[in-house]
Amino acid sequence: MRLGVWLLLPLSFGGCSGGYPLEPTPCDELCHVTKGNACPEDYRPAACVVTCEQGDFDAEPCRQLFDAVIACFRDSPGAAEQRCDYFTPYEQRACQAQQEAFGVCVSLVQGYRYE
Repeated sequence: MRLGVWLLLPLSFGGCSGGYPLEPTPCDELCHVTKGNACPEDYRPAACVVTCEQGDFDAEPCRQLFDAVIACFRDSPGAAEQRCDYFTPYEQRACQAQQEAFGVCVSLVQGYRYE
């Protein structure tokens, strides 16, 4: 009987106790609300955050546009999933304008030619 109690203790008090010790970064937030701009089967949260942070997406001068993308997705339930709905025309998808403006800004800041 004593063995059974010891086997249950790690299950009861393990890593599922909740709480995350660090505050989410802006990139964490972006990847959470946009689902990494991917369909569910392709979403890789860690890769999304790394790409965002390496791309310095939350730095000035694009910060307001970055925040606008986060706010739009947060305020538009289903917007992230809408990208995987191939029956919704591209230009009618929620938050598309915010994403495009942000993408242009990032491209210009990083020195890419946007056409």
